[in-house]
Amino acid sequence: MPKKKLSSDDSLALVLSGLKGEVPVSDLCRKYSVFTATYYKLRDQFIAGGVQGLQNNGKTNQVKSLELRIKDLEQALGRKTLEDCDVALLYSAYATPEYNAHIERFFRTLKEEELYYNLYETYSEAITSIEAYIDFL
Repeated sequence: MPKKKLSSDDSLALVLSGLKGEVPVSDLCRKYSVFTATYYKLRDQFIAGGVQGLQNNGKTNQVKSLELRIKDLEQALGRKTLEDCDVALLYSAYATPEYNAHIERFFRTLKEEELYYNLYETYSEAITSIEAYIDFL
């Protein structure tokens, strides 16, 4: 039997016909000019793909890659926002003391400037204003 490259549509039709069981596998393989081992390999891939789809809650690899892309873009936007506020970014590992120190310094400077440039009658009024400004960022 000559080796034949099946299209994805032909592979799907072959596997679905075989799973229905109406026609013997040997006849299907003869019709599509493939070895029976090829049929069983395609069938196993088809079933494994279905199980994988159920395990991933229906998320395909494309959806996962897009979610990762969104996360990367959000991080890039955060870095750009910090750069626009003249915060020096040192490329240290995330969630290390050095990284946290830069973020803490940014917020401390922000609070000091807010208190220096504005007069507040009460402490709670100052805190409310600072929190509103931080939420705005």
